[in-house]
Amino acid sequence: MADSVRLQILKAMKLKLQGVSNVAEVSYGFIPMSTVTQFPTICMVPMQTPYRPLTNTEYTTGADRNTTDGWPVAVIGYVKCSTGPENFTDAMEDLLKDIFTVLLADHTLGLSSYVNNCYLMSTDTEIDVQRNVGAVVATFAIKYDFTKGSP
Repeated sequence: MADSVRLQILKAMKLKLQGVSNVAEVSYGFIPMSTVTQFPTICMVPMQTPYRPLTNTEYTTGADRNTTDGWPVAVIGYVKCSTGPENFTDAMEDLLKDIFTVLLADHTLGLSSYVNNCYLMSTDTEIDVQRNVGAVVATFAIKYDFTKGSP
């Protein structure tokens, strides 16, 4: 059986994220910050999205085909760095830049038969000072269509 469209999208995102400089691991399953031992590590967290019918056999993600509210997927990256706020900021901003670059370079993620666009929705950062680990979160909206025959 062929992969679902959602799984194809996650696999395409993983492949693109493996192109980030010196990345140690990329997963489309959540990895808690406390368990990361190799840096940088990137994981993806698929989130809930509404679907809307386009016809009696076709669907789109989000409110409508012409909106930017697709399937949210959070991309979480972990970096290890020496102490100091500038070091954390430098490392985290570099990783965010690399994530943006690889995912936004091709707005269809290489899946133009399904994916209409990949939009950047939001970013966030967090620092675990005890472990000298910084986390970045970039949430993307993946706007895609599918049919009942190939969900």
